[in-house]
Amino acid sequence: MVLLPPDLFAINSITPHNIINLNEASNDLVQNIIKHLPSDATFGPILKDIKNNNRKLDTNDYHYKDGLLFYKNQAICVPDNEKIQKTILEQCHDSPAAGHFGITKTYDQVSRDYYWPSMRSYVKRYVTGCDTCLRNKNTHHKPYGLLQPLEIPEKPWVSISMDFITQLPESENYTAICVIVDRFTKMAVFVPTHNSIDAEGTCDLLLRHVFCHFGFPATIISDRGITFTSNFTKALMKIFHIKQSMSTAFHPQTDGQTERINSILEQYLRCYINHRQSDWSKYLCIAQFAYNSTTHSTTGVTPHFANYGFEPHSSLATPHTTKGNSPAIDRAKLLKDLHEEVKYNIALAQECHSKYYNKKVLPGPELKIGDKVWLLSKNIKTQRPTRKLDHRRLGPFEILEKIGSRSYKLALPHTMKVHPVFHINLLEPFIEDTIPGRKPKELPPIVIDDHEEYEVDNIVDSRIHRRKLQYLVHWRNYSIMDRTWEPASNLTNSQELIEKFHKENPTRPRTELSRSSS
Repeated sequence: MVLLPPDLFAINSITPHNIINLNEASNDLVQNIIKHLPSDATFGPILKDIKNNNRKLDTNDYHYKDGLLFYKNQAICVPDNEKIQKTILEQCHDSPAAGHFGITKTYDQVSRDYYWPSMRSYVKRYVTGCDTCLRNKNTHHKPYGLLQPLEIPEKPWVSISMDFITQLPESENYTAICVIVDRFTKMAVFVPTHNSIDAEGTCDLLLRHVFCHFGFPATIISDRGITFTSNFTKALMKIFHIKQSMSTAFHPQTDGQTERINSILEQYLRCYINHRQSDWSKYLCIAQFAYNSTTHSTTGVTPHFANYGFEPHSSLATPHTTKGNSPAIDRAKLLKDLHEEVKYNIALAQECHSKYYNKKVLPGPELKIGDKVWLLSKNIKTQRPTRKLDHRRLGPFEILEKIGSRSYKLALPHTMKVHPVFHINLLEPFIEDTIPGRKPKELPPIVIDDHEEYEVDNIVDSRIHRRKLQYLVHWRNYSIMDRTWEPASNLTNSQELIEKFHKENPTRPRTELSRSSS
């Protein structure tokens, strides 16, 4: 058996005036306390009174021993010195044995051995500004950002939302569904398509299933998928004067209507498809009819009725009727009155939805351009091994621009390849550390690779541009509109395709020409 030496223990029950084991404390800390104690505005007069045995002051709670002043026989009195108090907090908060706990637990830890006026206030200031705590602790308050509904469209099909349900089992050679929803009537169109659909294919779907029936919309709400952010799509939107509104990074509520209908469609298909899930494409047209002929909770009427002014005939057993048919003028008035009622019902539903949604959130803090904020990492995967042990907040990052009323563009480092606009519910205000001399721990750069993987399909052409060799690249699963000129250094993993291109086109520029030209 090995016994530890007695000087490692504080024998509280035997020697009450010697509860603090000075051997465990830092010699420098103790010497600094002894040095600054006599000149301290609070404890200096008390120490002098006890030494001179004047008893002019109320010193019953204080005890002097070995140059230190003890409060209530257990806590060392600490002078008003920033360096000393910072050292104590480093021991009682930052050290592995302390655990970076919150204000209450840290105060409890400090108050066991130390005492000074306004100690709780200092502990709060220290913990609140702790960089390690801010990066690694979860946020426990309600999310920021009151609901701000999108503007109500004036009529059918002037504003639509689009999204894709992808990675489905193959059904009649289709592997995805394009979901298009009119934001006014809530009418939906379900189109079978493919996972690899590009921007050109998406625009073709719009032409075939929206434009030919309803004309071009004025606005399109979508996520930030590559099909909606490509140069081709942007160019087409500009030509036809269509405003494209894309969701901010990791905030699907912007396109919440389509996300909800995606869920309804998936639920419908689960009820009818076979065990192998290989016949879902056969049910899309029926699913579309079923959805559009069911009363919508927002408008109070079916999407079909809101769009056309009459209900579709859905049963072969029931004979057709002409009852209720009206002349053209009456029908036009019916549609006008119907659309006014739909607008009113949408506004009413938005108000009701906002009321219940806002109970679960907080108004966002006032942030300005130039302010720094933390970015919550709950939707971001870095290159660290596991999210469970990764930082809960990234940054801080400077705000470059305010987008709308609740989103902000941040100055992200080049290693973070994500869209830089974030909703307020993913941001936390950065509070400057007020503890002098405390520097945050140096961390490696945040590396986030959140972009689409681009795979070279073939090399189309080569050229010498500013004395450097470049290749015109056609990217796999993308259209010719998305081809780009890339420097040879970007294609080190595509040497076989480069050799194939030069073998078929021996007269086109290659590396040797680049060297000779320089």
